[in-house]
Amino acid sequence: MSLITFVTVAHGMPDSLRTCLSSLIEQTERDIDVIVVDNTPIMEVAVRNKELCLMDQRIRYEWVADRTNISYQNFRHKHCLYTATEIGVSLATGDWLCFPNQDSYYVPVFADRILSIATRDSLEFVYCNLVLGTPYQHYRPLDCQPCCRAIDKTNFIMKREWFTGFQHKWAHYDIADGLMVDDLVARGIQHGKINEYLVVHN
Repeated sequence: MSLITFVTVAHGMPDSLRTCLSSLIEQTERDIDVIVVDNTPIMEVAVRNKELCLMDQRIRYEWVADRTNISYQNFRHKHCLYTATEIGVSLATGDWLCFPNQDSYYVPVFADRILSIATRDSLEFVYCNLVLGTPYQHYRPLDCQPCCRAIDKTNFIMKREWFTGFQHKWAHYDIADGLMVDDLVARGIQHGKINEYLVVHN
């Protein structure tokens, strides 16, 4: 059992995945584990992703391309990505969940800071601000709020028992993330914010 489980879906781009995993294993909070759910149908890329997961014993690797009924043409189809994330959660053991994208970067104190707020205020869902990358590497700060179009699944943690899957599988993933958060707030999850920029979503 770990304190927090990071569930990330890989769908190609091993170089981006390397940056994300490096930022996770360098967290000052050591009681974590990482589940990489590989949704890549190309065997050569999957092999590279699996090798990356050997960088730390806290990283677990699961290749699910054959379990999400995907082909080379549709491996980024919205339902496959959501299904892969849900498979990752089913393997999680941490009390808390976080959902990095494979191109996310977390500052080393992310887990420490956000978990301390959760413990201090008895919260079940905690989020922070993030820096959002746009095409051509333009970055902008995003002052996040717990509602649709104002939050990203990369920059919050939630108690594992509150996750019931993605009920809204939109083509635009940020909308689906926000709708999931809308549902959590409507169900009465105790939420709060740490007003710091702790995540970069490239």
